[in-house]
Amino acid sequence: RSRGVMAPKSLGSERERPLVAIEGRHGAGSQWEEVGRAFVLARKGRRGDGDRDGQEEEEEEAPETSHSRQLATFASSFSAGIGDILGDDVVAVCSFEAASADANGANGARAAAAAAGGLLRNVHNLLATAERQSKDGKFAEAMESLRVTLDLCSNGTADAAGATFRLGESHISRIRAQSLLLHVSLQLGKFDLALRVAQALVPPYRSLYSERSPVFGLHMAVVAKLRNYFGADFVDASAVAVARDALACLEATLPRGSPAIQEVEQIMNDFLAELSARTHQQEGFYVNP
Repeated sequence: RSRGVMAPKSLGSERERPLVAIEGRHGAGSQWEEVGRAFVLARKGRRGDGDRDGQEEEEEEAPETSHSRQLATFASSFSAGIGDILGDDVVAVCSFEAASADANGANGARAAAAAAGGLLRNVHNLLATAERQSKDGKFAEAMESLRVTLDLCSNGTADAAGATFRLGESHISRIRAQSLLLHVSLQLGKFDLALRVAQALVPPYRSLYSERSPVFGLHMAVVAKLRNYFGADFVDASAVAVARDALACLEATLPRGSPAIQEVEQIMNDFLAELSARTHQQEGFYVNP
């Protein structure tokens, strides 16, 4: 594919596996280690009671569903795996190596997968609630739902053997929650939080999208705009690099003369002018940019 394609990268390579990684540890003092995979596979729903035919229809796929068909291609490489039902309409596929779960072998792997499936169920339900709240304009409520969601992603849940499992740092469900938190933060005018979330999303977005994808470019533009909003204290060489990354993506994917391109160009020029003025001040004189 060309570098300007909007579609996500293939998720079957070693680099992209963390997008569905489950991490585990035994005891609070031990390190988190990647021990398995868990992801939402499909979603189906029924038409409302008012529909005459009562036939089932496919709902719009959740964001992670479009990746799941590719993700399933490597799930079979694990020695134990189960499907866990998330409510009545969503299935999570959980796959664990027996040796990485505990000394109980395959039974331990199934217990671990069940715990991970339960965790993913709770994250999915909380995220669905936050998405509904955001859609209805209830941004403060959505932010609280997302706080609980991300706490659960990070702190996880324990199985019967005392092992704790959480979603990996770049798990697709965690990315969805952070992406929505960015949107909600901007709606509420919490720009300091929005900047922290936007910057945290850069590494997983680099993995998920081509660096010449308009999705990645527009996200980098948001980071640049937020850094520009906070003024000189947030302007350094890394700010210029962010603006240049955004500009390179947008110039490769958007029509010439696009307002988004012009805006990012202005931001980059502002950053460069600020750095130039700062350098001249340090050298003992000042030139008005």
